Amino acid sequence: MAVIVTVLLAAAIGVVAVPQLFGGAKARSPHRPHPLTAPTGVRAGVGCSGLLEATVTLRWVPTRQKDAEGYVVYWRESVDEPFQRLARVDDRATDRFVDTTAPLGSDQTYVVKTQAGRRLSAASTPVTVHVPGFCF
Repeated sequence: MAVIVTVLLAAAIGVVAVPQLFGGAKARSPHRPHPLTAPTGVRAGVGCSGLLEATVTLRWVPTRQKDAEGYVVYWRESVDEPFQRLARVDDRATDRFVDTTAPLGSDQTYVVKTQAGRRLSAASTPVTVHVPGFCF
C-alpha cells in the first residue's frame, strides 16, 4: 500500500511517469537511418584531353536512396596503398566524375561511396584503368 501511495504522490508532483511504471508507453529509441548502399555499375574509361594530359571518366548507376546527398570518389595507384579521397560529388543524381589528375603511364584504381551527411556507404567494386604514357 505504501508503494502505491508513494508512486501516486510522485506522479502527482511530476517525479515519475506512471505509464512507464505500469508497462504503458515506453521511451522510443532514437531513429537510426538505414545503411547507405554503395554505387553499382562503376566503370572507367581513359581519354586524352590535350598534349600530355589524360582524363579518367568514372561512371556509375545513381542511387535511388532519398537521403543520399552525393558520392565520394577514392583512388590509389598500388594495391599496397590505402585508398585516398579524391573528390566529393554533391548531387545524388550525378552518374559520373572526371579525374584530370591521373599521372601518365600509371595504373589507377577507383572506388565510389554514397554519402549522406557524415555517413558513407561501403565502397563500390573497385575498377582499375591504365593511363597511357603519353597523350596527344
